[in-house]
This record gives sequence, structure tokens and C-alpha cells, in this order.
Amino acid sequence: MKIKRRKYQLIEMLCQEREYKPMSYYARKLDVSSRTISNDLNDLDGIFKKYDLILEKRPNYGVLLKGKEANFKHLITNFYDNGNIDSLKERYKRQAEIIREIILYGKVVTYQDLSDKLYINSSVIYQDMENLKRFQNSYCQIISDRNGTRVKGTEYGKQKLLKQFFNCYINKCYPNASIEVVSDVLSSYYPNSVIAVVTDILDSLSDILKRLLEEYYLNSLFIFLVTIASRKKSGRELIVDFEILNQEGIELLSNYHLAVEISNQFKKRLGIQFVKNEIDYISYQLFMHRVELSINNKYLENMFSKDIKYFINSISKSLGLNLTNDQQLYDALICHMVPMIYRVRSNVSIENPILNQVKNNYPVLFNLSWFHLNEISNKFHIFLSEDEVSFITIHLQVAIERASSRGHVIVVCKTGLLTSELLVNRIRKSLPSSVEVNVIPLNELNEENTKNVDFIISTVQLENSYKPYIKVSPLVDDEELREVYDYYLKYSKGEIRRLNHSKQKIMKLIPSLMNLKHIYMENDFKTKEECLDYLFQNLYEDDCVDKKFRDDIYERESLGSTYLSLGVSFPHAMPTYVRKSAISVLLLPNGVFWDEHRVYLVIMLAIKSDEIKETIKDLPVLYKKVLDYQFINNLVRLNEPEDIKKMLLE
Repeated sequence: MKIKRRKYQLIEMLCQEREYKPMSYYARKLDVSSRTISNDLNDLDGIFKKYDLILEKRPNYGVLLKGKEANFKHLITNFYDNGNIDSLKERYKRQAEIIREIILYGKVVTYQDLSDKLYINSSVIYQDMENLKRFQNSYCQIISDRNGTRVKGTEYGKQKLLKQFFNCYINKCYPNASIEVVSDVLSSYYPNSVIAVVTDILDSLSDILKRLLEEYYLNSLFIFLVTIASRKKSGRELIVDFEILNQEGIELLSNYHLAVEISNQFKKRLGIQFVKNEIDYISYQLFMHRVELSINNKYLENMFSKDIKYFINSISKSLGLNLTNDQQLYDALICHMVPMIYRVRSNVSIENPILNQVKNNYPVLFNLSWFHLNEISNKFHIFLSEDEVSFITIHLQVAIERASSRGHVIVVCKTGLLTSELLVNRIRKSLPSSVEVNVIPLNELNEENTKNVDFIISTVQLENSYKPYIKVSPLVDDEELREVYDYYLKYSKGEIRRLNHSKQKIMKLIPSLMNLKHIYMENDFKTKEECLDYLFQNLYEDDCVDKKFRDDIYERESLGSTYLSLGVSFPHAMPTYVRKSAISVLLLPNGVFWDEHRVYLVIMLAIKSDEIKETIKDLPVLYKKVLDYQFINNLVRLNEPEDIKKMLLE
């Protein structure tokens, strides 16, 4: 069944909403009539039932989609995978055809020309062109006037636009694509002879690397080499601005010989003759795509070693887990962060295809990484996007997995021995072998023997549980096993367990920064921007921040959402425009959409530079509190600032 984008949006909103809402509410959000919403819901009702979800309709109240959280996730994931990607592919393929006309062919076109060629309405062409303008840069602009639409700029700017567009095309439409898939996409726009040479070059390159390139770097490098060689083959000369190859760049790279060898391969097989300027640029791109360095690697390592060791030490303290002796982590960060700094300085970006998975699975580690990376950002005068931070988060998470102890789960069972054995065997099969599963009688359940347990599985209701627990039936079914696995991800493998192990149990500085006059509850806010402006304005009027703090807050949001998880957001900015440290709290009982997530609690951090370290030490304790559905549900019911502060800090 083909589902329109509007219906996907309606499904997502229904899955996030926890209160009855009238048809008019969804109609306003989606800019359609209430009748259209009613028709859409009738169409979707059968689909909801397939996922064991019930759409309840109550007169004078509205509609509410009810069911288990896991079923909401399955519904959204399955329909995104089965429908949304196809429409994206169609759109990007159409936009690639426009790119072919105005850049590869160098034509001046009109919207009507493109409409006739692509058999699509002119209004769609206009939307496509607006999207393509996102890939403009200071060296290349897409110009539309009465003479038509064309590209104006340098060859460097045009190649940069081409690379960024095709990188986005691949990442959005073919996540985790192999080189074969990338090659197949590019073959519609670039010569097959060039693609064949680049494929062979990267195959031979992988044989001499100590560390194989991850797919997202390999694909980006593939697109770069195909682009520069194809443009050169068609007679375009690339002149690179010296600022791009700054004095710290090419001279320090030891893989220049690889760039020369690549140049020779193009000359030998295709007659393409690159000049020194172009070879320099290829060498620099190899460096920024993490092609491992050799001779001069020690020199570069010494330049950054102290900063990276300090970063590892700082985040170890926040996590309560010593990662300072993990040589693999140090090597991985040196290999990643040194090219990252040069890459970001040169305004070269690489998207992480699993960015959202990293943010959703490791929200605390992702945010702590961003906080701790601020010092490196300040020192080297760079702004790190959430893609860059997510790469660092992955390296840290791998190290955490190496350093963490085995998971431990206990099963409380009141039934007979045979039933207990059947239950435990099914649970053991559903969890990784690294998780230890033991049985304990109900009368022996106490705080002492659950001290090292991650969570409890019980066939009976537990009145005073010392750890998180999930109740299952004695003959546990498949749905319950899926819920058990969700608990494992949250409490055994996930971030709550790591925070439980943190040495810091109480907040030392944050309580003094959370003033009652900066704690608010609002029912009328509808947007993220209203929330940010409200919190900023109150901090500004209280002389806590300068006017430019607002710009910093919005710039940070533009780099990546400050949404943490479970309906909580932590907007923050650099300390440059903070006069006195303060923490503002905003409760939103009705919630607002924070990008694609609904948020009920906003905690804005305005921290002076001399208090950042102590604040970061407190954050894991605060994160542990707010990463709990029940905690948030109880918090939003409060009305008095005193009660809100007490609950957050007690």
C-alpha cells in the first residue's frame, strides 16, 4: 500500500501524542481540512490494527492512538523504511538531472524547460531548485532570473557543490551503501571509464592502509575522485584557493606519494594530466578522508596528543569509567580527530549515516562528548557539527563496551521449578550470551543481593523493588521477550547502567545555579523558538547573559538538535556571552515539537567558562534523573517552582 507523506506525518504525530486531540488539531498541524484527517484515519485504521494499536475516538475529546510503546516504534520504522525512501530516491534522482543540465552540461535552462524534460509540474521544479540551493557555497551560486537558471562560480565551487550534493544523495537514499551502489548511481552522470579507474585505485589503496576506511569515508572519497577526474577529462582546470591549503596543511602530509600515484594512474589509463596544484589538493583530500598517515604521523600526533589525552581523561571522570589506559581508543581518536580538525577548518563536511541512531541510543554520551569537545573547538577555532560529534561518540562507546563488565539480570519466579526453568531458558536465549541470568526466590529478594543487578524480571508484582523491574507471565510470550530486550538495551547495555556506575552521586554546583525565579511552567508555547526566546529573555533581563547569547543558542541548535531523550532538551551555548552562571527550567505539560521530537522539559544552561568543568561533573547525575518516563510524567504535574526544583535535585 502506497502511503502519502502526509499520512506518515500523521502516524508520527499520533504515536507521539499521549492525550486525546480533536481532528482540527492535526488538521492545523498538517495544513489540511478536518475532513481530510478523518479520511486519512479511516484509511489507516486497518494498518493500526495490524500493529495491535487501537485508535480510540471520544466525542468532544478527539482521538488517541493506544498500544504498547514497542508497537509504536515498529509502526513508524516499518512505514519509514517501506515508503519514505522511495520518494526520496525519486526526488534526488530528479534533482541530479537538474544538476546534470546546469553544471555538467553548463546549460542555461528555464523552469518550463525542466518541467517538459522531466514530465513534472513547474512548482515541483521550483521546490527542487530551492533544495539544490542548499548546496551552494561562497565559490558557486545557482542564479535564477528572467534569462533563466544557471550556475555562476569557480571550478572549485562547482566541484564542491557536486560533491556535497552526491554525498547527500547517497547518504539519504542509500544508507550504508557499498562502493558498487555508489558507482551505479554516479554512472548515470559521469564517464564509466573514470568510475572504473577510481574503483581500481581505491581497491589497490585498501591493500596498503593499516586501517581500512569506514564506508562513509570511502564513499565520500570515491565521489571526490570521480568528480575531479571527470571534470578534468572534460577540460575543466581546478585552481584551489591558497586559504584552503593553509600553511599547516599540505606540507605536513606524508601521503603525498599516494596523490602522485593516483595522478599517474589517471594519466596512464585515461590521458588525464593533473598539475601540481591539483595533486596537492588530492593529497589534502586523502588526509581529510582519514587515509592513514605514515612518516609524518608522529609529528602530527605530537601536535594534538596532549589535547586528546586531556579529552579522554575528562570524559572518563564524567562517565565514572577509566578509559585513559585504552590504547585502542587513543589511537582511534588520534586517527580521527587530527584529520577532523583540518577538515572542519577547511569547511569540508562528512555526514554520518547513523547519526540519529547514535543520538537515540547514546543521548547522554553524545551530549557529554559535545560538552567536553568544546575545549578543543575553542583552542582550534572550529565549530563541530553533530555529525562530527557522533563519530567521536562511536569511538567512545566502543571503548566503553570494552571496559564495561558483564550484564547481570535476576529472575524472580513464584511458580514451580519446571516452569522456572522454561522461563529462564527462554530469557537466556533472547539476551546476549554476555548477560548473566540467575533465578532468585521471592522471599530472598533484598537490597543486598540485588546490588550488582542491572534489572529484575519477575512473574509477580514487586511492591518494593530495589532496581528497575519488568513483569512477565510465567509462560513468557514473544512480545514480552521483546520488552525484556528493550530493558536490556536501556539498563544493561545502555546509559542508565553506566550512570549508575558513576562515582559522582550528588550534584555539587548545579543546585546553586538553579534559582526559583528561573523555573517556569507554560501551557501556551507551540514552538521550540518560543521556548528558547522566553528562557533567553528572562536570563537577559536578570543580567545573566549578553544579547549575543541568543545568537549562540540558535547557532548551537543549527549545528544539531539539543534534544536529549524521553522528552527532554538541554539547549546550551558557549560561555563567551555569559555574565553569571544560571540554569533555567521550563516545564511544558502539553509538550512542543523540538524538531521531530516532542519535548516536555527544557533545561537551558548558561555557564561561565570557570564553572564549566564542575557543571559537566554534575550533568550525569541530572541526566540519570530525567532519563525516565515516569519521572517526567510526575514532574510535569507539578505547579510550584519549589516542588519542581526539589524533584530535580533531591
